[in-house]
Amino acid sequence: MKNAYMVLSVVVVLVLAVCAAHGGKIPINNPGFEDPPLVDDDYGWSMDNQGWGYVGNNGYLGPWNPTTADYPGEAPEGLNVGWTNPGEDPLDANLAVPGGFAQVLSAPLTAGTTYKLTVKVGSSLTYPGSGYAVQLLAGGIPQPTGDGSNYTGAVTGGTLLAQDNNSLAIANGTFVTSTVTYTYSPADSDLLEQPLQVRLIALGWEEVEYDSVSVEATLPADKALIAPTKGLYVKDGAVQDNYSLDIGHGNWTGDARALVKYDLSSLASATISRATLYLLQSDLGTFDQNGQAQLRRIGTSNWDGTESAAVLAGLVADAKSAAIANFSPGPNPQGGLYGVDVTDIIRAWADGSLPNYGFGLMQASEGLADSARQFGADPMLLIEYLLGDANGDGVVDAADYITLKKNFGKTTGAGASAGDFNSSGKVNWADLNILTNNFGAGAPAPAVTPEPCSAMLLVLGAVALMRRRAGIGRVGR
Repeated sequence: MKNAYMVLSVVVVLVLAVCAAHGGKIPINNPGFEDPPLVDDDYGWSMDNQGWGYVGNNGYLGPWNPTTADYPGEAPEGLNVGWTNPGEDPLDANLAVPGGFAQVLSAPLTAGTTYKLTVKVGSSLTYPGSGYAVQLLAGGIPQPTGDGSNYTGAVTGGTLLAQDNNSLAIANGTFVTSTVTYTYSPADSDLLEQPLQVRLIALGWEEVEYDSVSVEATLPADKALIAPTKGLYVKDGAVQDNYSLDIGHGNWTGDARALVKYDLSSLASATISRATLYLLQSDLGTFDQNGQAQLRRIGTSNWDGTESAAVLAGLVADAKSAAIANFSPGPNPQGGLYGVDVTDIIRAWADGSLPNYGFGLMQASEGLADSARQFGADPMLLIEYLLGDANGDGVVDAADYITLKKNFGKTTGAGASAGDFNSSGKVNWADLNILTNNFGAGAPAPAVTPEPCSAMLLVLGAVALMRRRAGIGRVGR
């Protein structure tokens, strides 16, 4: 009898447990300011093709390779750091206003997710800092990517989610690690699917240095955020690989086309309820701004970027590369994050019914002068799962529970079709917990969603199953 009570206690704990979360790093362009490479004590100003924009200081920032005269330990990561001055009050030249680096990311704000922004903040011996702020925001208009000959562009807009507002004491000649954490709140629901934005600010009159910027997302178990493994574009007959994906016709010959691909081998063996590709548009041409960009599925052959520019451009527009969606910035266009539904394609790639050669981007109507568009180099793919759906019918219901019962106790080789909803290879209490938490999901009518007591009945049914299998409570001779 003790064993029966013990099993029941464990089950109750598992019912109350939260499904395991997972996550990974969100790509940041030039996170260590190593582009461009610099010799000792050299610094730069032009950052229009180095991943970062500015906010509040008219672009008075850049990369710097400090020596031991400023930092005895030199740069925390690589050779360079980023330096930034604050801005100047337009009404009083004797007053400073906060200003510094800003970057809008291709990752959207997602429900149920925790974000951790970390960065090294420094105060040099020659230019001791007088205050800093590390900020995580939602929303914003990204800066265009240039050719490296000009100051960087401005990043505008955004809503502050969380910040470290000068909380750490920094000894001159050293760096410290600043950490900013934000967990999604329903109060911010109007910001969902807005792009994340990072700001690294100088508050006082003095310069501040930054290095080693990182953003990590911890998502709920029913979501996965995937960065591309490769992204490039073809322009002027050459293959380009930098901080943007260009398409259309600009001040170059012919139309640019872009390619991007994803490794889906780590996808959970679960029903994909939705897949969205997020494209960060950072610049538009001066003509035909209301025209349409086109997302296509590359269907001809695989590629790795070593092919010729002509071959890569041909893969995007080949007849086998089906158009998935046209999307337009609409009237009075500006940069921003666009979400394109790619659910059917991702499902087909995941189950092998179509080969995964990635996506292509091009103008829907090519050949128009000054109609170029520019997208961020790391379009993010958000996968949403329907966990608990064993038979793949789009509903978590009694049929899925029966499947789990039949396979309960499997220790190897199980998949979602056998009741393994957390991709552990096993069918156990963790999978039962997932099923009970999602019971009724995907159903057309809310009446099928069980009350807490109904969910508990499912659990107790599994307990009875385990008792029969293990012989708990069996009458002895």
